[in-house]
Amino acid sequence: MTAVATGLLLLVAAMRGELQDPVQLVGQGRYAQALAAARAGGDSLERWQNELHVLHSGGDLQGALAAAEEGLSKHPFDPWLGERATFIALSLRRTSEARAFLGVLAQAVADLPSQGRSSWTPTLERLEVQVRGQEGDQRLRERALARARGTVIAVSAAILTLISWMAARGRPRPSTRKEAARPLS
Repeated sequence: MTAVATGLLLLVAAMRGELQDPVQLVGQGRYAQALAAARAGGDSLERWQNELHVLHSGGDLQGALAAAEEGLSKHPFDPWLGERATFIALSLRRTSEARAFLGVLAQAVADLPSQGRSSWTPTLERLEVQVRGQEGDQRLRERALARARGTVIAVSAAILTLISWMAARGRPRPSTRKEAARPLS
């Protein structure tokens, strides 16, 4: 179905009052309808929040992260989108993206009034710890791979040396003096 046809169907459904709250539809397990209802919201902040919620609840983490990214490009000062984007990127082990989204979240929180900032502080701290943890895990993984590569190279060199030594030992040595021809009996 084309985007125009989908848009027309959503418009007709909205005019008839057939569109329900996406969160309620997710609760009922009606993900396709929930996604349609979320997307009927145009480019509003609520649309991107709902689309992210529907996709995340439906298990489409890649789609949810894409919705968060798109929503943040249009509404960069929404801490909820920033928090969800950071959390989903961490879930997908996309650490550098999680770090970037955490920066967006930190900026969105910094722009809030002081009372709003204080309610987000524990979330920022928790996500910072999680991102640092994944960054540390990534560094450990990279070091382990480097050690493994070094071990493979050292073992391969030792095997080649052993093979060369065994081959050289198993060959007859060239004689320096000419042996007299033996008569055949």
